[in-house]
Amino acid sequence: MNNYEKELEHLIVAIIKKLNRNNKQELKKLINITKLEPDTLKVVISILMPSYEECQNLATEEFYNDAIQLITSSIYIARNPDLFEEKKCLEYAFKTTALIIASIKKDRKATEDLYVKSVKTNLTQAEYDKLQHLRKSLNYSSIAAFIRDAAIQALDVKPQQDNAFQQYFEETSKLSKAIRDIAENLDDKQSTNKLHAQLKALKKQIDSTRKLAVDSHSSVTAKILAKKHLSARQLEILLKEKLEEEKNQ
Repeated sequence: MNNYEKELEHLIVAIIKKLNRNNKQELKKLINITKLEPDTLKVVISILMPSYEECQNLATEEFYNDAIQLITSSIYIARNPDLFEEKKCLEYAFKTTALIIASIKKDRKATEDLYVKSVKTNLTQAEYDKLQHLRKSLNYSSIAAFIRDAAIQALDVKPQQDNAFQQYFEETSKLSKAIRDIAENLDDKQSTNKLHAQLKALKKQIDSTRKLAVDSHSSVTAKILAKKHLSARQLEILLKEKLEEEKNQ
């Protein structure tokens, strides 16, 4: 193993340790049961992983992207070994997934980090049903873990991973493949018509993702995103625009 591969493995371990408990469990499920297409798997893993901003003290952006790509390709190869004949490729994929699983194992909590305090509350049936929906849409296995993260705003705000998002990524992946196939044989009117139809369908899918992304956030997550990504000047401009809109309503 060369130095680059060693450093890449160390980075993967450091990245996995930054994951919250819920995302670690989701990543473990991907390793054990996923049969996703490569493009879909790449998107799902990028959602689970901490952002580069959270890891920029660990490595360059290029090196961080290499680590995420290795995680994705290793999981795909390990789950689809029949598609790959090269022994070294398979061995490296299984070795990397084993490293990921080992990194997922929880460290023993320090005394001050133990959950020793409890908070009790009562909900209406409608409130409870809504809470369950939110928990499932963010892939939390327990309500307690979801409420704990939400209450202290520890959630890393990213698109929800519900069925609508899953369907979007799968459909987009199919359209991308179809467009590539048509483009390679673009030598007659029939192929041109097919390409036009696929581009229209792709535009529809791209338009839908904006709606999915917008609908997946509330005023609380909007505030978190604004504070994280916008400068005071940008917020001031948005405020003026919002005041003007409300004035004209």
